[in-house]
Amino acid sequence: MADINVLAVTGTVVRDLKISYKKNDYPIGRFKVAVNNRRKTDGEWEEYGNYFEAVIFGPRAESLERHLVQGRRVGIEGQLRQDTWIDKEQRRQSKTIIVIQSLTLLNKPPEESEETEE
Repeated sequence: MADINVLAVTGTVVRDLKISYKKNDYPIGRFKVAVNNRRKTDGEWEEYGNYFEAVIFGPRAESLERHLVQGRRVGIEGQLRQDTWIDKEQRRQSKTIIVIQSLTLLNKPPEESEETEE
């Protein structure tokens, strides 16, 4: 039986989408998203952020390039994936990334919001 790997988060883009092209000019977009959370420490609530790299593939990456900018709120549905590699010092490295299946833009880009307020 296969395990379930389903993720749904809302967060804020903290690093703009950058597109690279792999085999056959296939676009791969990567950006970083902050997902805030709260925990109780010594009787007081404190907020903390979790930062994840998110990846989106194909034409959707290209169509979202100008929208996924720092400060933009997004809703993401996808899966978690653990990437591993060996660095220059021959140490094993890893990071958890979000592979996006569905993305929703939740607010206007920061530039549009500022123009509206004036």
